[in-house]
Amino acid sequence: MEIVTTFEGMALERAQIRAELGDLVNPPEFSMDRDAFIQGAPLFNNFELTGIEREFLIALKALSPALSRAFKPIAGKIEQLNSKIDNKEITVEACVDAIVAGSPEKLEQLGKSADIPPEILQFILFEPIKIIFEIIRAKLKNSMESMTWTKGYCPFCGSFPEISFLRADSSEKVKSEFLKAHGGQLWLHCSQCSHEWRIKRSSCGYCGSEDKGDLQYFSVEKSNKERIYTCNSCKRYIVSIDQREDIEPDHPEAAAVGAVPLNMVARQKGFTPMVNTPLHN
Repeated sequence: MEIVTTFEGMALERAQIRAELGDLVNPPEFSMDRDAFIQGAPLFNNFELTGIEREFLIALKALSPALSRAFKPIAGKIEQLNSKIDNKEITVEACVDAIVAGSPEKLEQLGKSADIPPEILQFILFEPIKIIFEIIRAKLKNSMESMTWTKGYCPFCGSFPEISFLRADSSEKVKSEFLKAHGGQLWLHCSQCSHEWRIKRSSCGYCGSEDKGDLQYFSVEKSNKERIYTCNSCKRYIVSIDQREDIEPDHPEAAAVGAVPLNMVARQKGFTPMVNTPLHN
Protein backbone atom coordinates (compact mmCIF):
# COMPACT_ATOMS: atom_id res chain seq x y z
CA MET A 1 0.00 0.00 0.00
CA GLU A 2 1.52 3.31 -1.07
CA ILE A 3 -0.03 5.27 1.78
CA VAL A 4 1.45 2.84 4.35
CA THR A 5 4.90 3.26 2.81
CA THR A 6 4.47 7.05 2.86
CA PHE A 7 3.60 7.33 6.56
CA GLU A 8 6.15 4.70 7.57
CA GLY A 9 8.76 6.67 5.64
CA MET A 10 7.78 9.82 7.49
CA ALA A 11 8.17 7.99 10.80
CA LEU A 12 11.69 6.95 9.83
CA GLU A 13 12.49 10.50 8.74
CA ARG A 14 11.29 11.82 12.10
CA ALA A 15 13.43 9.23 13.88
CA GLN A 16 16.53 10.49 12.07
CA ILE A 17 15.79 14.12 12.92
CA ARG A 18 14.94 13.13 16.48
CA ALA A 19 18.37 11.54 16.87
CA GLU A 20 20.05 14.68 15.53
CA LEU A 21 18.04 16.99 17.82
CA GLY A 22 18.23 14.81 20.92
CA ASP A 23 21.05 16.73 22.63
CA LEU A 24 19.45 20.11 21.91
CA VAL A 25 16.01 19.49 23.41
CA ASN A 26 15.82 19.25 27.18
CA PRO A 27 12.70 19.27 29.34
CA PRO A 28 12.53 22.15 31.81
CA GLU A 29 13.25 21.53 35.46
CA PHE A 30 10.09 20.81 37.43
CA SER A 31 8.80 19.38 40.67
CA MET A 32 6.68 16.29 40.14
CA ASP A 33 3.19 16.63 41.62
CA ARG A 34 2.52 12.97 42.40
CA ASP A 35 -0.93 13.60 43.88
CA ALA A 36 -2.05 15.48 40.76
CA PHE A 37 -0.65 12.72 38.59
CA ILE A 38 -2.56 10.07 40.50
CA GLN A 39 -5.71 12.14 40.00
CA GLY A 40 -5.13 12.20 36.23
CA ALA A 41 -2.87 15.18 35.47
CA PRO A 42 -0.34 14.28 32.73
CA LEU A 43 3.36 14.79 33.41
CA PHE A 44 3.63 17.69 30.95
CA ASN A 45 1.18 19.63 33.18
CA ASN A 46 4.08 20.17 35.59
CA PHE A 47 5.73 22.69 33.27
CA GLU A 48 5.16 24.95 30.29
CA LEU A 49 6.67 24.01 26.95
CA THR A 50 8.58 27.19 26.26
CA GLY A 51 11.89 27.95 24.64
CA ILE A 52 11.60 25.25 21.99
CA GLU A 53 11.26 27.60 19.01
CA ARG A 54 14.81 27.03 17.77
CA GLU A 55 14.46 23.24 17.90
CA PHE A 56 11.03 23.41 16.30
CA LEU A 57 12.40 25.46 13.40
CA ILE A 58 15.29 23.03 12.91
CA ALA A 59 12.82 20.14 12.83
CA LEU A 60 10.50 21.96 10.42
CA LYS A 61 13.33 22.82 8.02
CA ALA A 62 14.76 19.29 8.14
CA LEU A 63 11.37 17.63 7.69
CA SER A 64 9.95 19.91 4.99
CA PRO A 65 11.64 18.22 1.98
CA ALA A 66 10.38 14.80 3.04
CA LEU A 67 6.91 16.19 3.74
CA SER A 68 6.82 17.81 0.31
CA ARG A 69 7.87 14.58 -1.41
CA ALA A 70 5.40 12.46 0.54
CA PHE A 71 2.45 14.84 0.24
CA LYS A 72 2.85 16.52 -3.13
CA PRO A 73 -0.59 18.24 -3.13
CA ILE A 74 0.49 20.43 -0.18
CA ALA A 75 4.14 20.89 -1.18
CA GLY A 76 3.40 24.47 -2.22
CA LYS A 77 1.87 25.25 1.17
CA ILE A 78 4.89 23.79 2.97
CA GLU A 79 7.20 26.01 0.92
CA GLN A 80 4.87 28.96 1.54
CA LEU A 81 4.97 28.45 5.31
CA ASN A 82 8.77 28.30 5.34
CA SER A 83 8.98 31.41 3.18
CA LYS A 84 6.69 33.42 5.45
CA ILE A 85 8.74 32.37 8.48
CA ASP A 86 11.99 33.33 6.71
CA ASN A 87 10.52 36.70 5.73
CA LYS A 88 9.23 37.23 9.28
CA GLU A 89 5.64 37.54 8.06
CA ILE A 90 4.74 35.03 10.76
CA THR A 91 6.78 34.02 13.80
CA VAL A 92 8.03 30.63 14.92
CA GLU A 93 6.59 31.45 18.35
CA ALA A 94 3.10 31.76 16.83
CA CYS A 95 3.51 28.41 15.05
CA VAL A 96 4.56 26.63 18.23
CA ASP A 97 1.84 28.31 20.31
CA ALA A 98 -0.90 27.45 17.82
CA ILE A 99 -0.14 23.73 17.86
CA VAL A 100 0.91 23.28 21.52
CA ALA A 101 -2.06 25.22 22.88
CA GLY A 102 -4.45 23.11 20.82
CA SER A 103 -6.52 26.21 20.16
CA PRO A 104 -8.64 26.18 16.98
CA GLU A 105 -8.90 29.97 17.21
CA LYS A 106 -5.12 30.45 17.26
CA LEU A 107 -4.69 27.98 14.44
CA GLU A 108 -7.31 29.72 12.33
CA GLN A 109 -5.75 33.12 12.98
CA LEU A 110 -2.30 31.83 12.04
CA GLY A 111 -3.77 30.19 8.94
CA LYS A 112 -5.12 33.54 7.79
CA SER A 113 -1.70 35.17 8.28
CA ALA A 114 0.02 32.35 6.40
CA ASP A 115 -2.75 32.06 3.80
CA ILE A 116 -2.94 28.32 4.51
CA PRO A 117 -6.14 26.44 5.41
CA PRO A 118 -6.10 25.60 9.14
CA GLU A 119 -6.40 21.84 8.58
CA ILE A 120 -3.36 21.84 6.26
CA LEU A 121 -1.40 24.11 8.56
CA GLN A 122 -2.17 21.86 11.52
CA PHE A 123 -0.86 18.85 9.62
CA ILE A 124 2.38 20.63 8.67
CA LEU A 125 3.01 21.94 12.20
CA PHE A 126 2.04 18.67 13.85
CA GLU A 127 4.95 16.75 12.32
CA PRO A 128 7.88 18.79 13.73
CA ILE A 129 6.22 19.35 17.10
CA LYS A 130 5.72 15.59 17.35
CA ILE A 131 9.50 15.19 17.17
CA ILE A 132 9.96 17.61 20.08
CA PHE A 133 7.32 15.83 22.15
CA GLU A 134 8.90 12.44 21.45
CA ILE A 135 12.32 13.66 22.61
CA ILE A 136 10.96 15.18 25.82
CA ARG A 137 8.91 12.08 26.58
CA ALA A 138 11.94 9.82 26.10
CA LYS A 139 14.01 11.95 28.48
CA LEU A 140 11.30 11.91 31.15
CA LYS A 141 10.41 8.22 30.96
CA ASN A 142 12.21 7.43 34.23
CA SER A 143 9.99 9.94 36.06
CA MET A 144 7.05 7.53 36.03
CA GLU A 145 8.58 4.08 36.27
CA SER A 146 7.09 3.41 39.70
CA MET A 147 3.74 5.08 39.04
CA THR A 148 0.50 3.57 37.78
CA TRP A 149 -1.64 5.22 35.11
CA THR A 150 -5.17 4.05 34.33
CA LYS A 151 -6.50 6.80 32.07
CA GLY A 152 -7.21 6.56 28.35
CA TYR A 153 -5.15 9.66 27.54
CA CYS A 154 -1.37 9.81 27.57
CA PRO A 155 0.32 10.07 30.99
CA PHE A 156 3.03 12.26 29.45
CA CYS A 157 1.43 14.80 27.12
CA GLY A 158 -2.28 14.21 27.74
CA SER A 159 -3.16 13.41 24.12
CA PHE A 160 -5.51 10.58 23.21
CA PRO A 161 -4.30 7.51 21.31
CA GLU A 162 -4.54 7.10 17.55
CA ILE A 163 -4.51 3.29 17.67
CA SER A 164 -4.32 0.42 20.17
CA PHE A 165 -2.72 -3.01 20.25
CA LEU A 166 -3.58 -6.31 21.88
CA ARG A 167 -0.33 -7.86 23.06
CA ALA A 168 0.72 -10.95 24.95
CA ASP A 169 1.86 -10.68 28.56
CA SER A 170 5.61 -9.99 28.43
CA SER A 171 6.27 -10.17 32.17
CA GLU A 172 5.65 -12.60 34.99
CA LYS A 173 3.92 -10.08 37.23
CA VAL A 174 1.23 -8.04 35.55
CA LYS A 175 -1.68 -6.51 37.41
CA SER A 176 -4.82 -8.54 36.85
CA GLU A 177 -6.92 -5.60 35.63
CA PHE A 178 -4.80 -5.44 32.48
CA LEU A 179 -5.36 -9.11 31.64
CA LYS A 180 -8.14 -10.44 29.48
CA ALA A 181 -8.55 -13.41 27.16
CA HIS A 182 -5.42 -15.57 27.27
CA GLY A 183 -3.15 -12.93 28.75
CA GLY A 184 -3.90 -10.25 26.19
CA GLN A 185 -3.16 -6.70 27.28
CA LEU A 186 -4.57 -3.59 25.62
CA TRP A 187 -1.87 -1.04 24.81
CA LEU A 188 -2.62 2.49 23.60
CA HIS A 189 -0.28 4.44 21.29
CA CYS A 190 -0.21 8.20 21.84
CA SER A 191 -0.93 10.30 18.77
CA GLN A 192 1.44 13.11 19.79
CA CYS A 193 4.45 11.80 21.72
CA SER A 194 4.29 8.09 20.70
CA HIS A 195 4.23 6.82 24.29
CA GLU A 196 2.52 3.48 24.87
CA TRP A 197 0.67 2.43 28.01
CA ARG A 198 -1.82 -0.20 29.16
CA ILE A 199 -5.42 0.20 30.20
CA LYS A 200 -8.17 -2.18 31.20
CA ARG A 201 -10.00 -3.70 28.26
CA SER A 202 -13.21 -3.56 30.27
CA SER A 203 -13.40 0.24 30.20
CA CYS A 204 -13.71 3.01 27.61
CA GLY A 205 -10.44 4.87 27.24
CA TYR A 206 -12.25 8.11 26.41
CA CYS A 207 -15.04 8.47 28.98
CA GLY A 208 -14.12 5.69 31.41
CA SER A 209 -17.45 3.84 31.16
CA GLU A 210 -17.30 0.23 32.36
CA ASP A 211 -20.92 -0.53 31.52
CA LYS A 212 -20.92 -3.72 29.45
CA GLY A 213 -23.93 -2.42 27.59
CA ASP A 214 -21.92 0.56 26.33
CA LEU A 215 -18.78 -1.28 25.29
CA GLN A 216 -18.77 -3.25 22.06
CA TYR A 217 -16.40 -4.23 19.30
CA PHE A 218 -16.73 -5.36 15.72
CA SER A 219 -14.42 -6.42 12.94
CA VAL A 220 -14.40 -6.01 9.18
CA GLU A 221 -14.27 -8.75 6.57
CA LYS A 222 -14.00 -11.47 9.20
CA SER A 223 -10.57 -10.25 10.31
CA ASN A 224 -9.32 -11.84 13.53
CA LYS A 225 -6.50 -9.32 13.94
CA GLU A 226 -8.30 -6.01 13.51
CA ARG A 227 -11.12 -4.78 15.70
CA ILE A 228 -12.93 -1.54 16.36
CA TYR A 229 -13.70 -0.93 20.03
CA THR A 230 -16.68 1.41 20.49
CA CYS A 231 -18.49 3.07 23.38
CA ASN A 232 -22.16 3.92 23.12
CA SER A 233 -21.90 6.30 26.06
CA CYS A 234 -19.52 8.81 24.45
CA LYS A 235 -19.82 7.50 20.85
CA ARG A 236 -16.03 7.26 20.53
CA TYR A 237 -14.01 4.44 19.02
CA ILE A 238 -10.48 3.19 18.64
CA VAL A 239 -9.03 0.64 16.25
CA SER A 240 -7.13 -2.26 17.81
CA ILE A 241 -4.62 -4.61 16.16
CA ASP A 242 -4.01 -8.04 17.66
CA GLN A 243 -0.23 -8.52 17.82
CA ARG A 244 -0.13 -11.45 20.24
CA GLU A 245 1.18 -13.87 17.66
CA ASP A 246 3.25 -11.44 15.58
CA ILE A 247 6.97 -12.22 15.49
CA GLU A 248 7.81 -8.80 14.02
CA PRO A 249 4.86 -6.46 14.65
CA ASP A 250 4.26 -3.60 12.23
CA HIS A 251 5.53 -0.15 13.16
CA PRO A 252 2.70 1.54 15.12
CA GLU A 253 2.27 4.28 12.53
CA ALA A 254 2.28 1.81 9.66
CA ALA A 255 -0.40 -0.16 11.53
CA ALA A 256 -2.42 3.03 12.02
CA VAL A 257 -2.25 3.75 8.30
CA GLY A 258 -3.32 0.23 7.45
CA ALA A 259 -6.33 0.71 9.71
CA VAL A 260 -7.70 3.65 7.69
CA PRO A 261 -10.53 1.51 6.19
CA LEU A 262 -11.66 0.56 9.69
CA ASN A 263 -11.79 4.23 10.67
CA MET A 264 -14.08 4.84 7.73
CA VAL A 265 -16.38 2.02 8.81
CA ALA A 266 -16.53 3.31 12.39
CA ARG A 267 -17.41 6.81 11.20
CA GLN A 268 -20.13 5.42 8.97
CA LYS A 269 -21.62 3.76 12.05
CA GLY A 270 -21.78 7.12 13.81
CA PHE A 271 -18.69 6.94 16.01
CA THR A 272 -15.94 9.56 16.40
CA PRO A 273 -12.23 8.77 16.90
CA MET A 274 -10.66 9.49 20.27
CA VAL A 275 -8.37 11.97 18.52
CA ASN A 276 -8.37 13.57 15.08
CA THR A 277 -5.17 13.06 13.13
CA PRO A 278 -4.55 13.28 9.35
CA LEU A 279 -5.41 9.57 9.22
CA HIS A 280 -8.86 10.18 10.68
CA ASN A 281 -9.82 13.15 8.50
